[in-house]
Amino acid sequence: MNAITKISSAAWHETPAVAAYLATVTVDDLSLIRPLIVMGDDQLRYTGDPVEQLSEMRREVIDALFGCTFRKAHASGRAYEYLDFEDENPSVDAVLSERFGDPRRFGNEHPDRATRLMRFDAQIKAAHQRHGIGEAA
Repeated sequence: MNAITKISSAAWHETPAVAAYLATVTVDDLSLIRPLIVMGDDQLRYTGDPVEQLSEMRREVIDALFGCTFRKAHASGRAYEYLDFEDENPSVDAVLSERFGDPRRFGNEHPDRATRLMRFDAQIKAAHQRHGIGEAA
């Protein structure tokens, strides 16, 4: 195994540039969608410009940490190592779920209604924080 695949560092979303960008993302920047699929997971997922931007940033950070792109890793016979390394890092959905809550909590709601509920939930949480509701004494 190549030593470069043994890198241990902060997760991609904890790097300074990504963390700074993530701090600017609000729940109002996101929407929820339910992908149309034939089989498999049809759960609600985050969508919007921040998801696309974070996906690009994730790819760049993983490439930098691994030492090359997937295409170069594949050409050198290290595709599985790259995929294993990539899999060790949380997905964009996982990072957004950690910050804004798992969108699956809205179950079978229509994506438009789920988006409204998600934003309303964020407003309620922000109001509680402003007024100290729910904090330990």
